[in-house]
Amino acid sequence: MAGIYIHVPFCSKRCTYCDFFSSTNMQNKETYVDSVVKELELRKEYLSGEGIGTIYFGGGTPSQLDIRAFERIFETISRLYQIDEDAEITLEANPDDMTPGYVEGIATLPFNRVSMGVQSFKDEDLHFLNRRHDSRQAFKAIALCKENGLINLSDVLEDGRRVVLYFYPAAMTPGCTTEACDFRDNLARLESQNVAVLGVSKDSLEKLRKFAEHDHLTFPLLSDPDLTVHKLYGAYGEKKLYGKIHVGVIRSTLVINPDGSVALARYNVRAKGHVDSLLKALEKLEKLEK
Repeated sequence: MAGIYIHVPFCSKRCTYCDFFSSTNMQNKETYVDSVVKELELRKEYLSGEGIGTIYFGGGTPSQLDIRAFERIFETISRLYQIDEDAEITLEANPDDMTPGYVEGIATLPFNRVSMGVQSFKDEDLHFLNRRHDSRQAFKAIALCKENGLINLSDVLEDGRRVVLYFYPAAMTPGCTTEACDFRDNLARLESQNVAVLGVSKDSLEKLRKFAEHDHLTFPLLSDPDLTVHKLYGAYGEKKLYGKIHVGVIRSTLVINPDGSVALARYNVRAKGHVDSLLKALEKLEKLEK
């Protein structure tokens, strides 16, 4: 499988930690795109007709390019190269660039994955890192991408890490707060096992932002208001409550492997003490794989 990486060097502001090549001079964008098109044309025989399985726009800040620039680049690639039907096509983006109009434009292009440069959901960390966005903009950008079909789980299944995807009924309620704080307090232990954590609920982004701020939650909380993801993973359906059958969100936790398969699925879990039990299960999984 062949791939194409296109480095977009433009940044409106330099972050203190980044050592990638970048430029804050925005005057040369058109010349840069001309050069990318020319380079693609010069190298059209390089792959000898091999199919392209991945196209990745990295940076810098690729989301500093406008839609027309991407249209020119994609037109050139599609004209000169053979792109696989299931090719993964990624855009690295900054949350503050992801306005409704821009995301709608991106969704009309061949992109099927966005790598969002959130870095942290804590505003004090973002200020220290000299980032341009705040946590509220990050949540909003993720929601816009989801609404336009640009979010997939591979965005967080990175570097061979597993993902703990946990579903809870409602933010800022006693049980869900207990569970979220339990994940927060054990995050270092989970990360030591090469595991990332994502919380999912039907709550609005604004409510999730308040939840994260109030309880100092340092892992992403995702909004699934139409319950699409809940239903996909079996976290919505019939459940017994006080002896009666109800339909609603089922408190659930799934462990997703880097290849997207489900390593572990637990339903109707208890809010208190659940994370400790999960850590023991992860340790058993790790031993079985050795």
